[in-house]
Parts: sequence; structure tokens; C-alpha cells
Amino acid sequence: MKKEIPSTKRYTWCRYSATFHSGTSELNVDGDIMYERDINKVVVLGCGISINDLKDEEIQYINRCKTVIAMNKFAAFYDKVNIIPTHIYFTDMFGNSFFLLQYIIKKMNNCKIYGLTYILHKTSQGSLTFGTHYHPLFKNINTRIVCGINSALFTLNHPRGKIFTYLMKLRNFIRGLKQRVRYLNVSKKNYFDFVFPETSGSSRWATSLNQFLFHYKGSLSSVLNYVSIIRPGTEILLVGTDFYSGEYFFENELESLGIPWKDWTTKIIREKGIHISALPFPNNPHKIDEKCKTLFERFDEIIEGLSKTANKLYICNPKSLLATQAGVPYKAILDQD
Repeated sequence: MKKEIPSTKRYTWCRYSATFHSGTSELNVDGDIMYERDINKVVVLGCGISINDLKDEEIQYINRCKTVIAMNKFAAFYDKVNIIPTHIYFTDMFGNSFFLLQYIIKKMNNCKIYGLTYILHKTSQGSLTFGTHYHPLFKNINTRIVCGINSALFTLNHPRGKIFTYLMKLRNFIRGLKQRVRYLNVSKKNYFDFVFPETSGSSRWATSLNQFLFHYKGSLSSVLNYVSIIRPGTEILLVGTDFYSGEYFFENELESLGIPWKDWTTKIIREKGIHISALPFPNNPHKIDEKCKTLFERFDEIIEGLSKTANKLYICNPKSLLATQAGVPYKAILDQD
């Protein structure tokens, strides 16, 4: 039986106007980010260097798709290629990744890009502020309690029985109370989906956002599970999900951000020159994965999960390891029905 988690919470938003420019490409957003999005497809955006090879016509096509999900760091550099996402997936709330998420939210707020759906880790709920000023002591206590409850609530069952599970929950509750409180100053003009990717390596395909999302070797697996829930029966195009390189399409810009951004994967990726998901490395760096499979060796589980909701998956870069190693069929962005 799959473990249930509390329902997600969504917030309403209001309209705005803006025009975005990048090279010869221009997107006029008159009213909201859904302006002129008339193509009922899902585009999942990775951070691979092939993003820099997109043609102007392909960018325009992507910006017409009704669901465009930017994974992780992409949203911090969306303006380099002028692709406006409708969703931002960012569930890594630990270490320097938190500072990058803060940067993304601040940038979107400053650029007045509202109507976005932020897909965040369930435990981040206690870190959100909506422009309301709390007494520091009250906010600090409130957030620590929320972190403690979330940490206990999402403790997996201990294999040695209920007593050990309760002890683990108590330990994690105390750890949650001790967490250093950091805040995300977000806008009520956006939507928020709070999810919980299963990082233990024993993931099952979720059929509801109230369940742990399938997760193995990176965010893509969880994003695709998320898409199967919110957009069943919709074609999915993977763009910028290369995996054959350790470089991002925003490599130069990343170094000049002025905030700490490196995580535990950075050194490995730089040394190996390939994406961490393509390496036989433990799914969880704190827990040894005896089989040490790559993402591609479990991709058949993802394809099977998508088939249950009639989602067809295509890769838009024929050189991607998803095409060469995982067998995902290639389809050009403009080669659409």
C-alpha cells in the first residue's frame, strides 16, 4: 500500500503584462503566462547544453505549449533563451540549492512573472512567507514546529517494526525542530504544489499527489510522474535533457550569479564530464545502493507508469542518452501533429 501524504494547497493569482526579448525571439505576454498557449502538450525543460541550439521557431512553439515545466536551475536563466515556463520544479531544499531557489523566486517576482505553478518539496511549506511580516520569534517557532511535524510525518516505516518506526519519527521530529529556519518570500499570485519525491530507491509510481512520487537518479523521474497525474493523456516532449555532458546551457552565467550554488553532485559531474543520472552512483548519497543502476536502467518503469495514463513520451534531441540508452523515441519539436 502506498503511503499517503496531505493534500497539496494552491493559491490564486492576478493578471499582469510584460514583454520578453532574447535575440530575434520575442514573446508578448498580455494578461498572463497562458497568453496564446494553444498547443495541448507538455514540455519538460532540462538544463543541457542543447538548449543553446534551439531555433527561434522551436522556442516560439514551446512558448505556445500549455504546460512547460522548468526543472531545477533552468528557471534562473529562462531569459537567456526566452522560454517562459508555466511550472517550476524545484524540490531540493537542502544545502546551497535553497539559495538558488530563493534566487529564482526573487527573480520571478522582480520580473513580475506570476501565474506560475511552483512544485516544491512538502517540507518547504513552513518556509513560505507571502509578504506578511511576522514577529521573528513567532515565525521562527512556528516554522520549526512545521518542519518537525513534516520530518516525522514522512519518516518511512522501519523494517524492524512499529516501535523502531515511532523512535525514528521522534528522532526526526527533534531534528526538524533544530533545523535552521530559512524563508521563501513568494507571491500569492502564483500556484503551489507540494510534493514528496521518494528518495529511498524503492519508489513506486504514484497515482495521486497525495502519494510519494517516483524518484530515481534525478528530478526527471519525479517530474514525469507528476505530469502523469496532472496531465494524463497528454504528449510529453523532453527538451534539454541531454545527460551526455556535465555542462549546462548557462555555464558562464552560473559562475557570475554571486550566490553559493554547488551541491554534492558538482564535483562528480565536473570530474566525469557526464550527468550524475548517467553514472552508476547511489541514488541517495547517504545510503548505499547495492545495485547502483543508472537512470536509464529503470526507465522502463517510467515508460510503464506513463502508459497507464496514456502519456506518450518523446525526446527532442536524438543525441540524448535517453534516446541512445533508454530507448525513448525521438521527435523533432516542430515535427508535431
